[in-house]
Parts: sequence; structure tokens; C-alpha cells
Amino acid sequence: MTRFISNLAPWLAPLPLAYAVGMTLYTGLGWPLAVALLAAGIIETLSLATSSTALELYAYNRGKRKSDPGAPAWLAWSLTAAGLLSQSALILALEAAPVLLLFQVFSAAAVINLAMRADHTARLAQIVADKAQASADRAQRAADKAQAAAAPVQVWKYVCVACGKGYDKQQQLAAHMRSHVRAETNGHKGTEKAMIL
Repeated sequence: MTRFISNLAPWLAPLPLAYAVGMTLYTGLGWPLAVALLAAGIIETLSLATSSTALELYAYNRGKRKSDPGAPAWLAWSLTAAGLLSQSALILALEAAPVLLLFQVFSAAAVINLAMRADHTARLAQIVADKAQASADRAQRAADKAQAAAAPVQVWKYVCVACGKGYDKQQQLAAHMRSHVRAETNGHKGTEKAMIL
């Protein structure tokens, strides 16, 4: 229930200010009530969207690779500031209660809350993806290790005691052993017999 309220509350935060501005447009300028409330809703949702976009672009620029192009966060921040200033000017020009300016702080807090929640959700998704990748890597290493352990090992009938080389036939081993004898006698003939066991 807390998560539901946390997701819903930031979207509801601009409504009091939108209503108050709408009623001021209705009473101060004589606009029809539906038009005044619609205009105020548009102003507030545009402000919310601009602020949210600025925070998303800031988060993108913070986490992008050097080779990725930068997002125009400065433009979104400029539009956010212009929106807040124009809302403040509208409230003051319509001679509405200055306390309405405080509701802009609530709207800004709502946007920041939405951005933090979105950033945290992305962080949690990355953690899950990293864990899944690490698990897949471990499974692959285990499979590779099991496959290497299951590889057939050649068993030789005749093995050289000097170097461990193996042969299928005794004649092949004998010829190989003569190479060891020649190496030990520096190739001198007549000493081979003494070296063969």
C-alpha cells in the first residue's frame, strides 16, 4: 500500500495548485470554469513534464558513455525555470494568494520524487541484470570445467620414463629411447648400449 501511495502522490501534488490557479482564472478573468480548470491543469502538467524531462536528461548525461551524445539537459532546465517563473508571475498578476507560490515547491518536490523513484527502479533492474549475468557466467564456467574433466584421456601402452611420451608399439618407444641416449652421449657411437636399461 505504501508503494502505491508513493507512486500516486507525486502525480497528485500539482492538483491543488492547478485548482487554485484555475479558480483564480475563473474569478479574476471571468473565464468559464471548465476552461479555467483545463488551462490550469495544462500549465501544471506542462511544468511537471518539463521538470521530469530535465531530471531524466540529467540522469542520462550522468550515466552515459563518453562516446554517447549528450542530452540537452540545459534546455530542459531553462524551460523548467521559465515555467516556474511564469507560474509565479501569473499567480502574482492575478492577485491570487501568495501562499499559492508555496504549492510550486510541492510540485517541484513531486517531480524530484518521481525522478528519484525512476532512478532507483533503474538501479534495481541493473542489479538484477548483473546478478543474472554473473549466474550465467558461473554456470558457463562450471559447464566448461565439467566438459574439460570429461574429455577422454589417452592411455598409452608404452611410456617413456624419461619424458612421459607415450606410444602404441614397443618399437616406437625403443626408437624414441635411442634419441635420449644420443642426447646424453652427445651423439658418440658405441656408448648407446651402456645407456639403455
